[in-house]
Amino acid sequence: MTEQELVLSNDQRRVLQMIYDEFREHGTWPTFGEVDRPLRRLGLNPEVIIQGLRRDSLVSFNGGRMLPVARDELSLALRGIAVCDGAQEDIGNFLRLVPWLAERELDFTPEERQPDLRVTGSEIKEFLQLPNEWAGPLSRLRQIIGLQRWGWSGGEQADGEWYIQVERSISRVGHVRTLEEYLEATAEWEQELQRFSPIPDGFHGTIVNEMGVEYSIDPEADTYVSASVVAALEAAAAVSSWNCDKLHQLVNELNQNFADRNIYSAHAMLRAILDHVPPILACSSFRIVANSYPWGQTDKKYMKRLLEFRDQADDALHRQISSKPDLLDLDDMPSSVGVSRLLQECAGKLLSSEHFRV
Repeated sequence: MTEQELVLSNDQRRVLQMIYDEFREHGTWPTFGEVDRPLRRLGLNPEVIIQGLRRDSLVSFNGGRMLPVARDELSLALRGIAVCDGAQEDIGNFLRLVPWLAERELDFTPEERQPDLRVTGSEIKEFLQLPNEWAGPLSRLRQIIGLQRWGWSGGEQADGEWYIQVERSISRVGHVRTLEEYLEATAEWEQELQRFSPIPDGFHGTIVNEMGVEYSIDPEADTYVSASVVAALEAAAAVSSWNCDKLHQLVNELNQNFADRNIYSAHAMLRAILDHVPPILACSSFRIVANSYPWGQTDKKYMKRLLEFRDQADDALHRQISSKPDLLDLDDMPSSVGVSRLLQECAGKLLSSEHFRV
């Protein structure tokens, strides 16, 4: 595919450009609430326009819901970034970085306490000769990396320096020199993953995966935790010494209740997941996960929101009956981006050497 094949209306381009302009100014992706009114003042209907954008221009939010809510983060995929004015610098930095990281990973010698290569922001800054700006190209590059399949894992060191954890999967894109080459390589990668655990188009019913876990499939239903995150957890659990049966079931029931629009059950399942996973991250509670685990700047914000959600889940579970109307709705569930990031980090820890099944 070429950039020209991403056919966009003028209104779609204006929406993408406003999202990118906010990203360029602040170094983090804006929420829907931050661009909603400015777009409506221009006479646009941002909900309808965003709904019409393809996945290869705008990253899915809240598990693939069609319409965004105010807190949903609007993250542009690489193709969406590429069509924006002023984005050539970010695309160029990204394409220079990927082969360098792949070469570093190939030359890396694993150690017992560090089985995977960690590359710090300072190292990336020095390699690319980037300016030291708070919301400059380095900050934007970090956000773009975090949306790539090979760039999910990362965090901050004790001294506040951020890093990415580079795994062998980056070899799938280590040869690329252009955006089209990168997109073609990642598309082939996705197709291989789909072939690895194929589900027929339009399938509706229950399947049992290779690990014996049952999943209900409804192609028309909203999904809260995406299939790719579920697959990452499955792959990690298959080689880990941790027993992940309950975690798989909780995620499955969360997705099912979200699809069935069971407000209180969805709240309860997410609350249960937050209480269940801290030991994987070497923490005794989710409060410690949110406050003390070495998350990156954006991920830490996600975890803080999930920590706040625990109080909301308490409301859903424990508020007693009264004459007042209940105010909770399914849209009050936190953005699934943060939940996905939490589960991706758990998958990475399950794959670490100290938790390998022997």
